[in-house]
Amino acid sequence: MKVGTPENIDELQELFETSIEGGHEGIMIKDCKEPYIPGLRGKKMLKYKAEPETLDMVIVGGTYGIGKRGEFVGSYLVALRDENDDFKTVAYAATGLDDATLEYLTGKMKELEISTKGREIKVEPKIVLEIAFSEIVESPEYETGYSLRFPVVKNIRKDKSPMDADTVERLISMYNTGN
Repeated sequence: MKVGTPENIDELQELFETSIEGGHEGIMIKDCKEPYIPGLRGKKMLKYKAEPETLDMVIVGGTYGIGKRGEFVGSYLVALRDENDDFKTVAYAATGLDDATLEYLTGKMKELEISTKGREIKVEPKIVLEIAFSEIVESPEYETGYSLRFPVVKNIRKDKSPMDADTVERLISMYNTGN
């Protein structure tokens, strides 16, 4: 249990972010002077959780894992469509997938392989993923000029084609409105 005060709000924010990175919904905030009563929320106990936005993005590459996951692509380079329907990179997503899904995606990526160099693979943009994230930030590392904080793969969008993926324009609009 961590006691929160206005003086350590940064520590609490870090605790929250660690919770989200660990795949949890968030953290519970409770008045430490009050007893714990299961199922009761309100002024004495609050759930603080992220309500993540999502974008449908196309896999354009990835990185093979290390160790026991070395045979799987475990980190996916994802991109959005620009005004010319070209795909521009925005982030690597590496969480949210179980071993069966990693195996499935790795097989699909091998079918779509353009090139492999070391642990890096480039693929034809055919696989659409729904990616949840906590925040959009400016980043010179990616072609869009933006990146996502804490991206998590929520779903493989088998119902969508790459041309149904979200756009760079939508990303910028979300950034400008504070997500």
